[in-house]
Amino acid sequence: LQRQSGKAHAGRSILLAVAWSVAILALSGPVWEDESPVVRQNKSALVVVLDLSHNMLANDLTPNRLERAKLKIRDLLQMRSDSQVALIAFAGSAHRVTPLTTDQSTLINLLNGLSPEIMPASGSEPESALKLAEEMIAPLPREGTQILLITGSVETEQLKSVAQAASRLGRQLSILGAGTPEGAPVALPEGGFMRDNQGRIVLPRLDNQTLATIAKRTGASYHDITRDDTDLLSLLQPLALTNVSDPDRSPARSDQGHWLL
Repeated sequence: LQRQSGKAHAGRSILLAVAWSVAILALSGPVWEDESPVVRQNKSALVVVLDLSHNMLANDLTPNRLERAKLKIRDLLQMRSDSQVALIAFAGSAHRVTPLTTDQSTLINLLNGLSPEIMPASGSEPESALKLAEEMIAPLPREGTQILLITGSVETEQLKSVAQAASRLGRQLSILGAGTPEGAPVALPEGGFMRDNQGRIVLPRLDNQTLATIAKRTGASYHDITRDDTDLLSLLQPLALTNVSDPDRSPARSDQGHWLL
């Protein structure tokens, strides 16, 4: 030790002090906060357009077309629990039941009370319902917005208006057929079955082939209603997820002491 100079001893002490200081800082767990955490937010919006004409009381689906359609909407809400969903009902006129909302409990409560008897005008006017749905999604980005038309039958004179709406909307429009090509009588609340002007029992039939052709030609999609989720998985577009900052959440904190090792 006597042969070594004082400068070497000083350098050794400085190096030891620096290493000791860095070790203390590393063990103290220095942290810093991100400005705001990034979360995945669902930007999807779906407008369900439900046919409430008397044709939906036909029992070619069990127990009838309308109850099967309501059950399918409930399944849809479970699949899209964090999406915005709106509901439009139509018969001879179209009416907005709920705006775009994530409040599924309110939507289901209103859905349960829907029936052809509460509609102010009888008949079937899908054209006005689709126009109302287009107005609701117009301010939103085209990607991630969709209209789902659930109908048991479309009158021949209304097929042209549905085709025109499909041409405007393209892949934004999906059609779910709630019925069968054979059709079935429509039971009336007061008893008996619905009849036409000539006194014949009405058998509303679902022209699924024409609707499928319209969808294929315009870029829209069509599917017959199923007991499982095959129809919804085929018709619904993928969720539109985006990365956004959430100012309501506390900034993320993480220990950065490992950089000092």
